[in-house]
Amino acid sequence: MPLTHHIARHTSRSGYGLPVVVALLLCPVARLHAQVATLPPVRVSAPPVIQGDSIDRYGALRTTVGADQIRDLDAIDLAAALRRVPGVTISRWNPVGAFGGGSGGGVFVRGHGTSRPGGELKTFIDDVPFYMGVWNHPLLDLLPVNAMDAITVHKGPQPQVVGNTFSAIRLSSRAAQADGVHGDVSVASGAFNTLVQQANLSLKTGRLGIAAAQGFARSDGHRPDADGQLANGLLRVDLAISSALRATFTGMLVGNSARDPGIAGQPSSRTGRYDTRGSLLSLALHHTAGSAARGLRSTLQVYRSAGDGDWYDQPAPDGNTLASFALQGLRLRGELTPWRGGSIVAGLDVDEIDGDVRFDRVAPGVRSTFEGPTLRVLQPHLAIANRMGILGGWAWTPSVGVRAYDHNTLADEIAPHAGLVIEHENGLRLRAQIARGINYPGLDAAAISALVPALGASWQNLSPERMLHSEVGASFGYGLGKARRVSVDAVAFRDDVSERYLFAFTPASVPPSFRNLGAYRMRGIETSVRLDAGAGVALFGSGTWLEPSLASLPSAPARSFSGGAVWDARRWRLSVDANGQTGMFVNTLGRAASATNTQRVNGFSVWHGRLAVPVSRRGARTELFVSADNLLDRAYTYLPGYPMPGRWFTFGARAEF
Repeated sequence: MPLTHHIARHTSRSGYGLPVVVALLLCPVARLHAQVATLPPVRVSAPPVIQGDSIDRYGALRTTVGADQIRDLDAIDLAAALRRVPGVTISRWNPVGAFGGGSGGGVFVRGHGTSRPGGELKTFIDDVPFYMGVWNHPLLDLLPVNAMDAITVHKGPQPQVVGNTFSAIRLSSRAAQADGVHGDVSVASGAFNTLVQQANLSLKTGRLGIAAAQGFARSDGHRPDADGQLANGLLRVDLAISSALRATFTGMLVGNSARDPGIAGQPSSRTGRYDTRGSLLSLALHHTAGSAARGLRSTLQVYRSAGDGDWYDQPAPDGNTLASFALQGLRLRGELTPWRGGSIVAGLDVDEIDGDVRFDRVAPGVRSTFEGPTLRVLQPHLAIANRMGILGGWAWTPSVGVRAYDHNTLADEIAPHAGLVIEHENGLRLRAQIARGINYPGLDAAAISALVPALGASWQNLSPERMLHSEVGASFGYGLGKARRVSVDAVAFRDDVSERYLFAFTPASVPPSFRNLGAYRMRGIETSVRLDAGAGVALFGSGTWLEPSLASLPSAPARSFSGGAVWDARRWRLSVDANGQTGMFVNTLGRAASATNTQRVNGFSVWHGRLAVPVSRRGARTELFVSADNLLDRAYTYLPGYPMPGRWFTFGARAEF
């Protein structure tokens, strides 16, 4: 019986229930990050929309959403947590759950990640790759946000951090921070028979820290067959073996289900139910030698993630498509500080992908099975940066690096990068970066070849997709006195994508084959402003302008904005956030050379608000809250014929101890 069925049965017996019981092995996770220089933060307990932007010493930009922002956004899944991030576009059909088939739930970064199968965006939990390995794209329901301390969006290729992708979303699990026992629990209920329950518990004593998280959400949806259900459990154990050696284990189980409600008024357009199950195990050792000014930090991590993406009750002739995947490998990284201001980062990533698919066709179709080959890619990488001071309060940090790719089936590649960061002591920071992104076809190309036998083994002749990414930016932070501060960031970027892999049906004299035929360009500008206005008030606003050379590129609105405000008056906390965008093409960017996008949705803006009132009870910090989604009751869609809910409310309580 699928895990989601066990969860549903348990929940029906227990009411609110604790739907996931996690029994996981001990395995340390340690992450080695390049030294990051954070932009001047908005100094409030929780700034709106995003936790902040940061620039690493290689000139690469990343945006982080923290646990506080996830709470204020009432986000129960990844799409909801990132829906206000500058440059990020989402797609969804249901209030709870991201339908994983066809052009269902997705997250797109500056127009990338729109291909299905074979997306250009990879997702990670504690540096472990976790996505649908067979179809080579993320499944959002596999990525719970309630157990996460931070979600970081890497906008463009950053070979010094991750490889084999054009953009990345990295989730970091919560760790036990303070001594003793601490935790929080929340329960909320709202329209459409929606129920959300989450719990976190941590214990830290001496050298040992244990953190556990559990989450459950379900909804009947705002129209027939718009129901969804999410359930997850995570355990993290941190152990300081000595003053120089630390071990971390992360284990997780998830089980989810979502339906396709179809085009409104056309029940025959529904395409069934998509169930996801997944597990993740990671063990890492992190070693530190010397001092921060001159020393060595190194990490060895081994991992395995696996799961299923099962698409049931598709219209004839498809029937059921049942896919299983497994990702495993290791991460070896070290950062040496040989002199003050200098940094040498070297490492090796080894990733292996296995998977299979069972196609249960509707009669008179026949059942068939695809058993994929094992794909393995080795990625040694090296990067060097040096921060130097110059006259007049200026400092500059040039950097260079390269990531190499050794693939066991497809062509090898290299991805060089270079950057420059120039800073002034008054808070001005200028930056420039150029990097090549590499994105290999996954098992999706082999699976399509199994569905279309005429393609034969042509997929084995493919080269990886390439992106040449260039970016320049500037940021400035300025104190306004009395703990008030404003910070501004602006960036201009260009992405040239080439060698996109497609299958083409050519004249009768030439057999159909996979080929590297596709190419397009994306240019854009992003700006953002953060203001700490004092008295517990913080504001955020951003705008993004995109100009793709491919007019029908989906999920790339020409203009979009996002913003938010937080007013923490101690006796209550009010948060408001919004995003808006112009009309855009939708649906996925197909892999067939003849595929075109003709569907568009109109522009829209959506507002959300949350009011929390603290209540003291037996020493626990408790709050009662109410939130309203689509505050202005706008009509909008992410796919033609798939209306999203109008204004709807959620009521709940949250307690910390």
